[in-house]
Amino acid sequence: MSAYPDYRYPSLADIPIEEFALRGIKGVLLDLDNTLIAYGEYDRVPDENRQWLDRAEKSGVKCILYSNATQRKITKLEKLTGLAGVPKAYKPSTKEISKALKILDATREEVLMVGDQWCTDILSGYFAGIVTILVEPMTPKDWWGTKILRMIEMFAIADRRPWSRAKPKFD
Repeated sequence: MSAYPDYRYPSLADIPIEEFALRGIKGVLLDLDNTLIAYGEYDRVPDENRQWLDRAEKSGVKCILYSNATQRKITKLEKLTGLAGVPKAYKPSTKEISKALKILDATREEVLMVGDQWCTDILSGYFAGIVTILVEPMTPKDWWGTKILRMIEMFAIADRRPWSRAKPKFD
């Protein structure tokens, strides 16, 4: 395992969750902003991501919201999606991983960390010993703090640089 994402896909909907289920994956720690929902759009989950959640459930994979977001935002998304959530995860810290694994009733080897940011989602999974999947952000719109982290990310993952995004490399 390295600090580089284990897998990369264009979007959440492109992740072949059925294949991961066949490999023993039982749960997914799912980032919110620009992974499950577009940043700032907390009242709807895009159809393709809802369909992916349905595919995960049918494959026996339980998903939870795992985010640095506040309890208020997580509660709103829990109602919208029907998923449990862990707010204030403080990614890339691993301090809330045990809570998430307990909700999923899974071990670190049986879960995936899915997100759109290297500095938070991928590093959190790496530090916790969890397989990581990096997806492209749904929108260029971001919180100002995330914009700073995206600049750091450009040095860690060369093809995440704006001038390289026309030809991303996906597994």
